[in-house]
Amino acid sequence: MVALFVLPLVGAAIGLLFTRFPRLRPWQWVPDVIGSGITALLALIVLAGAGREETLFGAWFPVSVLGELMLIRPDALAAGILFALAVAQLAGALTRRSASWQRMMAAATFGALGLAASAYNVIGLLAGIGLADLFATARRFMRGEDARRVAGNGLLLLLSTTFAVMAVAAVAATATSLYFPLTQFGSRQVGFLGVAVALRHGLSIFHEENPTARDPGRFDSDVWATLAPAVAGLILILRLPALGAPPLPDWVLAVALAAGLIQLARAAMDPHPARSAPRAMGGILALGVVGAAASQPAPLAAAIIAFALGSALLRRDYGPLHRSPLLRGVALAGVIAGALLLVGPPLTVGFVARAGAVDGLMVRVAGLGALMIGLAWALAHALITLYALRIVSRASPETAASRLDPPLRLRSRQGWALGATLLLLIAALVASVAPALFGGSLAVAFAATGVAGWLTWTAGIALGATVWAFRSRLPARLRALEPALDAPLSLQPVISPLVGAMTRLSRPLAGLFIALESDGALLWTVAIALIIILIGRNPGP
Repeated sequence: MVALFVLPLVGAAIGLLFTRFPRLRPWQWVPDVIGSGITALLALIVLAGAGREETLFGAWFPVSVLGELMLIRPDALAAGILFALAVAQLAGALTRRSASWQRMMAAATFGALGLAASAYNVIGLLAGIGLADLFATARRFMRGEDARRVAGNGLLLLLSTTFAVMAVAAVAATATSLYFPLTQFGSRQVGFLGVAVALRHGLSIFHEENPTARDPGRFDSDVWATLAPAVAGLILILRLPALGAPPLPDWVLAVALAAGLIQLARAAMDPHPARSAPRAMGGILALGVVGAAASQPAPLAAAIIAFALGSALLRRDYGPLHRSPLLRGVALAGVIAGALLLVGPPLTVGFVARAGAVDGLMVRVAGLGALMIGLAWALAHALITLYALRIVSRASPETAASRLDPPLRLRSRQGWALGATLLLLIAALVASVAPALFGGSLAVAFAATGVAGWLTWTAGIALGATVWAFRSRLPARLRALEPALDAPLSLQPVISPLVGAMTRLSRPLAGLFIALESDGALLWTVAIALIIILIGRNPGP
């Protein structure tokens, strides 16, 4: 079971090593494909029900450092998440065919998310979440994103993890074990966890992609790795029942709904795919938090599965397939399937992800608050529909074929692209028609969706489709408002002063670091240490 977490990282590392040798450089993609392929096969075996016994994962860690060993025991929920992420990772490896540090960090992020999803004690859960934050932040640095913004996001993630650790520390002070069956979180501890979750999904508002960076992200099939902190937040909510914890406070769900709405609005107004895709995916993950209102863990797992497979289908380079008239239909089917997973119509895994969410939340909030939640939910689905229709229209054969250059090694590239697309389509079909494999149920999903759920979903889809159909008739003044609205939605008036304050506060530290890095730093360190020792002696110097 442990091999499932580390094989992609080993394959990516060996592929990166191949780039150092000219004779092996053309084969740098082979170890990544082999490692990801074996991982996907192992994930399929776990999904089928094998390999779900309890395993001691942390036996090689010093007990004095962790205080408790890490245990893993993947259940149906974890098996579904592992399978979706493994398939998305393999599909990316099949078409990427190159090794890089970014790919290595994505593979490490997969292992961390797998550890968090499969953990059977709190130590493993926290370790997986913390490592996922670390690797995702490192990957963003390697992609050339704005360093100050990434560092600020990293600090907020650290603060989120700190709140989670505080909740665990409060439980550990009175508990005899942090083993899931013996752990009991109270309402006070869940409040700390709620702050941790709200920080993670509220953080998606501040996530920005730089189209002029080293990696423009046009076809970033590993977008799940970029948004790994938000996925880790869903995994944390997913494990609340196993921790014996009460439901999350309503304000956490409201914050997630607001964050998702803001991100989806920005994605719908931004025509640049490198910026709009992470915004839309982050908004969809934030909407997945509202699935906690259904009081069932299966919708949360379904939200992660729909996100992993849907984003992989939408963020693919279908260029090789568009160069063949026979394969254009497969490319279009892949884009449409990805859009459907995110929109969430019935008989898809996306439908299971949002079944009963808005109904459960509206029951908790009465009066005008329930009406506002219903309107926000409908508007969110209208924005998802707008984004999905824009992506599908760009991928249609008529518009895509005209933008492509003459093919290079066409048959080989088409074969890899076709295999990756079919792999994702089959995985999406399996997850949609057999949600029982990850603990879900279509019957339960239909039963949990009430009148409010159906009404808001239908109204949102209809509104999004109507706006898309008549987009060319929108007044020019209304279209010109989109850039003006993006600034307040991105909270730039709040972020810019904070970034400026952090820059000014860091200037004295920069001078201090220059002094510490000078030739006399070692001498000063020895002198200060001797002074402290002399002063600290009893009875003094």
